[in-house]
Amino acid sequence: MEPGQLRGGMRHLALWFPATIEGRGVVATKRWASSFAGAQTAGAARESAQGAPMRLYVVQTGRLRDPHLIAVRDEFVKRFARFGRLTIVEAEPKGRGTLWPASARWRVALDERGEGCSSETLATRIAEWTMRHGEIAFLIGDAYGHHAPSLAEAQARLSLGPMTLPHQIAHLVLVEQLYRAATISAGTPYHHGG
Repeated sequence: MEPGQLRGGMRHLALWFPATIEGRGVVATKRWASSFAGAQTAGAARESAQGAPMRLYVVQTGRLRDPHLIAVRDEFVKRFARFGRLTIVEAEPKGRGTLWPASARWRVALDERGEGCSSETLATRIAEWTMRHGEIAFLIGDAYGHHAPSLAEAQARLSLGPMTLPHQIAHLVLVEQLYRAATISAGTPYHHGG
């Protein structure tokens, strides 16, 4: 059924929460909610209770090539759509230009020398950064590290832990942790931590 069609005397409204993967096509999920004209949908009620939806970017230096990692990553991006928009950008550095999206108001570089935190602390920080700044971008370097001009513009540095991870695995861990942070903030039962 398409948005705007009538079914059983009720008008179905489509609420879109797009999850975009730039350079790889678009992955979008739809959530259908039945509503009488003027009534507030469940999604709109949840949004007003929890504030604006999250708008996050994950900027990957280079491209992921492993189809298995891409499939798992895309599943978390799709799940994230319930909480806002998670956009994946795979980009190659060009000269002195930076990789940060122009709309990102807070920039976080993943760096082994950055500050480590628990999933609960990350959820709190993302909520604070979203309230203060709006859109947040997370930058993952390639196998040789970060693009220097992009790293210089980072306002925070985050470590996923003291172990060295391949950048493709770090990408997947970050996307999962962003989804986990969204579930913690929303109080949904995905996270089982203490």
